[in-house]
Amino acid sequence: MSLACTEALLYPLHMTTSPQEQFVLDLFKSLDRLEPFFDFLTDDVICVDEISKKWMRGKQAAIETWTPILAAMESCKSTMSDIHVDMAGDLSIVTGMLNQTYVFDGQQVTINAPTTFILRKEQGALKAYLLHTVPFPEG
Repeated sequence: MSLACTEALLYPLHMTTSPQEQFVLDLFKSLDRLEPFFDFLTDDVICVDEISKKWMRGKQAAIETWTPILAAMESCKSTMSDIHVDMAGDLSIVTGMLNQTYVFDGQQVTINAPTTFILRKEQGALKAYLLHTVPFPEG
């Protein structure tokens, strides 16, 4: 699962990061602690990934879907590259390339996935409203 890591390692390509870029990097770093990961999400989050292969609408759906997936995952390492931030009113659109390896149900998995986040502020803190990460097919 692109967003499920137990040992996320992220390296920005440049020295300075915007608050939005830092949010995305921190989100991946938090994935070794399940609860803090879910704290990054809005209550009405919308997300999709390559393991569940479905849209999840709402934090509760994400928790119900990803909790068993995270439990079956180990040795995850992630890098984000080509991170770009655009603003659209009160929303931040963060795009980048997620490169990730992990073991899921005993199988080694490597993905390269264009990844999009839409972030918004809630009570002064950035939260992920949309997480869209679906890898390119192998080949």
